Amino acid sequence: MSFVRSTMQTLNRQFRAARFGRHAMLGLLPLLLLISQPGAAAPHILVDMETGRILEQKDALLPWYPASVTKLMTAFVTFEAIAAGDLTMRSAVIMSRNALNEPPSKMGFAVGTEVTVENALKMLIVKSANDIAVALAEAVGGSEQKFVARMNATAARLGMTGTRFRNPNGLPAKGQTTNARDMAVLTQAIFKQYPQHGDLFKITAIRAGKRVLKSYNPLLTRYQGATGMKTGFICSSGFNMVATANRGGRDLIAVVFGAPSSQERAETAAQLLDKGFRSSGQSSQKSVADYKARGLTAEPMDMRSQICSKAARSERAKFRKSYKMGEGISVLSNVDLVETIPVAVRTGGAIRTISAALRNAPTPVPRPDVVLAAVPDPADDTTVEGSATEVADQMEGAADQVDTGDGDGDEARVSSQSAQSAPSAQSAPSAQSALGGIPLPADRPAFAKTAKPVN
Repeated sequence: MSFVRSTMQTLNRQFRAARFGRHAMLGLLPLLLLISQPGAAAPHILVDMETGRILEQKDALLPWYPASVTKLMTAFVTFEAIAAGDLTMRSAVIMSRNALNEPPSKMGFAVGTEVTVENALKMLIVKSANDIAVALAEAVGGSEQKFVARMNATAARLGMTGTRFRNPNGLPAKGQTTNARDMAVLTQAIFKQYPQHGDLFKITAIRAGKRVLKSYNPLLTRYQGATGMKTGFICSSGFNMVATANRGGRDLIAVVFGAPSSQERAETAAQLLDKGFRSSGQSSQKSVADYKARGLTAEPMDMRSQICSKAARSERAKFRKSYKMGEGISVLSNVDLVETIPVAVRTGGAIRTISAALRNAPTPVPRPDVVLAAVPDPADDTTVEGSATEVADQMEGAADQVDTGDGDGDEARVSSQSAQSAPSAQSAPSAQSALGGIPLPADRPAFAKTAKPVN
């Protein structure tokens, strides 16, 4: 209430100077109470996935920085490429210098490291790895720039009229914008068009060598019926989330943008889903397909001062200390409803293609990008620990100093041992004091850096 009290005092002085009465000032009290509540300015939307009906929304067309929920489109375009036969889940994704240069959250693999599309997708969704997003974009689109063009073309085709992408990972970039409604449309498209890939969004953790990397989405283990999807964070956006759940044969989508903490975004999404499951959904006549922005508007509001200032971090730390999942107003369970069983991911194991030198060879020699056959993978196994010591050591030392793409936005997540042994430590960005996100405008404008040849 201190905010309300101080604001009322300020308005009182201003109103007296303007000769307004006290009753006029008191008339603003409900508004002051509203804007003083944590997360009150956060846009959100709740949608029935099957019918597309909007069950609840607030400012769902307001432009917003997407942060790492951008990676939902990165995954969708990859699914499109797989469906078109351009690549398979076993195709190679090779780490380039361009990808490695991305700031954390990241895997930090050395240039030239190869992973399969399937493992890349798991790292993209669970770890929210920014370097993997760029490497995947290069594998699918030929270059980061071409892939982003496909992202925007796909957004237009899906009717995401308030969305424009500048990169495949959601890191800060001027002109990169979306809204809560558009992300609900994208989520609906993923589930309806590519249900075979739905299990990727349910993964609660991955095991990379010796490291277990848990999903940033607590609903996966603490909300009954949770089925996905993706969280995101940069200072300029606040804490974003797209969450899906199924109960009683109904699938719902909740999108929350600009929450003041990771805990509050999860609770808000869970509360929205709870509300939706309690309703029949029949009263809403507004469809998410019809309710859309008329086009791109001004740059989204930059939340940096509200999210990443010293005062904001202090308040978030106090909230985190007092927050008890499953108690008080929390609608999340205080115990795991789903057991966390890490899914193993590893480097290598990709299907090879013939040399590009044969590109112009006459038929019947296959074209270079045609997959010939799977190369046997001697280290391929289904055990959680994996069997390749080199892979384990490389993953354990992967650079992951600062979460600029997801997570809590306040914690450096690298141990001194990992930092010393990181295989890409010389080329990866060092831990910086600006925890939680690089500012806008980004030091890295879209496509400004030139990719260097793979060593």
